[in-house]
Amino acid sequence: MKYLTNDMVEELFEKYNTPSNVIEHCKAVRDVAVAIGKELNTHGYDLDIGLINGAAYAHDFIRVMPKHDVTGASLLMEYGFVREAAIVLVHMRYPQFSPMDKINETDIVCLADRLVKDDQYVGLDERIDYVIAKINDPAKTPGILRSKNNAQKFIDGVEKICKKSIKEIVNV
Repeated sequence: MKYLTNDMVEELFEKYNTPSNVIEHCKAVRDVAVAIGKELNTHGYDLDIGLINGAAYAHDFIRVMPKHDVTGASLLMEYGFVREAAIVLVHMRYPQFSPMDKINETDIVCLADRLVKDDQYVGLDERIDYVIAKINDPAKTPGILRSKNNAQKFIDGVEKICKKSIKEIVNV
């Protein structure tokens, strides 16, 4: 199986002039996603940590461009990283987390991105408050809050499975 490795992602950062603050955000999302994926695997899941690592690290490599999710996914497809591209494509507008018995790599990357602000794990509340303030569009707030509720239910399920808080899982 071909994976998007850390070295390959760093080449993308260089090629597409990814700002250092975005790179640090991607590293933090990667670290959170990998920690959650590994912990779930110790509880009977079979998540592909290589896929989680590559997709999470690359998820915002082209964030300075409009529609960075679509553009990034398209570029990753061109490079042959189809599975990573599929995750990058939905990372901003993930419609619904999977049921607990069907957790997949996309769930983990999308969750991690909702828990990291800038280059730090901050948890769901702080991250969503930041997103609402940044977007500053009251018409979009209800949808963001529905997404937050969906993510919180998923977090609750992961924590029940792991018998640990997400904060404990990511060691912050």
